[in-house]
Amino acid sequence: MSFGHILLFGVLLISTLLFSLLNPTKIPIHLSSSTQIELPLIIILLLTFLFGVALAFILNLISNSKTRFTLFLKYHQRDQLHKALIKGLEYYCSDRQIKAIPLLKKVLEKDSSKTTPLTLLGNIYRSQKKFEKAVYYHEKAKALAPKDKFVLKNLEEDYKATKNLSCQKEVVKELTIQDNNNLDNLMRLRELHSESENWNDAIDVQKQIIPKIKGPDKLKEEKRRASIFYHESALEAIDNDFLQTAIQKLKKSIKADSKFTASHMLAGEAYLKLGHEKKALTAWKLGYQQTEEPLLLKRIDKFYIDQNRPKEVIKLYQDAINKKPNTPVLHFLLGEAYIRFEMFDDAMIEFQKAYTYNPDSIALNLLIGKMYEKKDDFLSASREYHKAFQKELSAVLKVSCGKCGYQTSKWVGRCPNCKDWDIKSFDINKTGQNLLS
Repeated sequence: MSFGHILLFGVLLISTLLFSLLNPTKIPIHLSSSTQIELPLIIILLLTFLFGVALAFILNLISNSKTRFTLFLKYHQRDQLHKALIKGLEYYCSDRQIKAIPLLKKVLEKDSSKTTPLTLLGNIYRSQKKFEKAVYYHEKAKALAPKDKFVLKNLEEDYKATKNLSCQKEVVKELTIQDNNNLDNLMRLRELHSESENWNDAIDVQKQIIPKIKGPDKLKEEKRRASIFYHESALEAIDNDFLQTAIQKLKKSIKADSKFTASHMLAGEAYLKLGHEKKALTAWKLGYQQTEEPLLLKRIDKFYIDQNRPKEVIKLYQDAINKKPNTPVLHFLLGEAYIRFEMFDDAMIEFQKAYTYNPDSIALNLLIGKMYEKKDDFLSASREYHKAFQKELSAVLKVSCGKCGYQTSKWVGRCPNCKDWDIKSFDINKTGQNLLS
């Protein structure tokens, strides 16, 4: 009983006594037709008051008992559900998932607002490859707790298992919104955009990733990936004839990774499509300066040939050799250009220089032999062909690893590369394999 109730009863009691003192009258009370007693008004009022108090007490007791009983049932039911959930979790964690299903469903029948049993049921059905049921339970859990990372990650696993790329992507987007600093989520979203070839979306995510990367090697790798995304986006723009847009994206690609040859090459092609030949040539030349990739020289070579400027081709390779004289491929390319222009003596000189820097090249032996043939020096040609044959024979007669394909000229019991014991004898069908020693 509260203090307010006590105060109220006190006031009523004092008021009753005061009223009785002011009215000292006796009132006859008939107990039967022949029996009668007279009681003072104050006694009657006091009895009435006490009866009211007793009645209020009894009613309050009944009300409290009902509440207590309701609470008892509520907490008892909660305790039973808790025990069922704990037991279901035990079965789930001990790989007895079939036994966990009825317990988890029982919990949901009594209380459908719990995400844990919904999530666990979804996981069980996914493990059983019942993907529709898995998605059903995980979607219900998501409806109850749309920001719950555990729920979202499990729903993502459902869509991943069913190869539903678009739905998986949407769930991962929600995860990144919940935790934008989580690199794993961002990288997963980026990979999904990449798989579905949504290059612009991949670029947007990559912009969020790069500032969070620590370490120069990792940062370089992520910038390279950004460069690739810009390049792929530029390719789409070119396919749709948005050449200026493509050029802007290629500039960003080159800025992200100046050594990405493909973007330098494509930038020149885009300028060429626009009719800007000087800009195309500049793009390829700048690309070679930054990458030192001979493929760009070959593209410039073709550009000069298309414009009937053969002298520029020779000068192109000579300038490159002057800057890097000990590069066999540059001498090879210059020699190949000399052959096209039927300058065979000059070609021979360049091939021999290339051979000096790379004496293991079978291709150079064959080319030099061919040059000797053109000069009718068949003895020298025969020697070069013999060298090429010996190198090819040496490459074929190697011991091979049956697992990884690497080769060695000496017998080893175990592959030094992959540590496997599947060592094979000579295999003349395999070509282009790396050497173990």
